[in-house]
Amino acid sequence: MRTRLDDNHREAAIEEVREAHSNVTSEWLVHDWLGDHELPLALTRHGYRPLVEHRAYVASPDLALTGNDRVDIRRVDTLEALRHSETVFRCAFGLDQTIDEQHERQRLADCQDPAGRVHRFVAYESGEPVSGGAMTLFPSLAFAMLWRGGTVPHARGRGLYRAVLKERMRFASSRGTTLVGLYAKLATSAPIVARLGFEGHGRMTFWDRAPEPTQS
Repeated sequence: MRTRLDDNHREAAIEEVREAHSNVTSEWLVHDWLGDHELPLALTRHGYRPLVEHRAYVASPDLALTGNDRVDIRRVDTLEALRHSETVFRCAFGLDQTIDEQHERQRLADCQDPAGRVHRFVAYESGEPVSGGAMTLFPSLAFAMLWRGGTVPHARGRGLYRAVLKERMRFASSRGTTLVGLYAKLATSAPIVARLGFEGHGRMTFWDRAPEPTQS
C-alpha cells in the first residue's frame, strides 16, 4: 500500500486494508517526505511492524562506474532467462515464493519488447545465473526506476552488483534517460550506490503484517 491519509480517515483506511489482507502478508510503504508522523503509530496499533528501511538515490545514467567486466550480462528476452532472473531474486533476497506459468508469460511479454518500459538483466558466471536487476523506464520524464538488484550470497564481493547496475544505466542512457533512481536498502545496497556517487534523498520504510491465523 502507498497512501496519503488525513487524520479523519487514517484509522478506518488501515482497518479496511487489514481486513482485505487478512489471509496474506500485508505491506505498507511509508515515505518520510509525506510528513505523516501519525501513520507509523497507527500502523503499530493495527499490528504492523517496520521491516526494511530504504533511502532514495538518484544519479545520471552516464555516471562513470567500474564493475566486473568478465561477467556475462544478458537482457531477459526468453522464458529461460526470466526463470533465471526469478531464481536469482529469490536466492538473493531469501524468498520462498514462485510464480505460475501465466504470470511468467505476462512478465516475459513485458520484457521482450526492446522498446518497452520494463527490462530485466541477469549476470552469469560460467553459465550460472548469479546476479540480476530490473528497471522501468518513464520516457515522458526521461527517468528510469531501478529495482530488484541483487546477487546470490555465494557470489557476493566480486563486483557483480556494480556490473549489473552499470549495464542497466548504460541501457537507460541509450533510451534517452537523463536520471536514474532507486530505493536502496540501508543495510545492503545503500552504501554501495552512495560510494559510487549516487545522491541520497528521502527514506522509505516497508511495514508488514503477517496473515491472521485461520480460525477453525
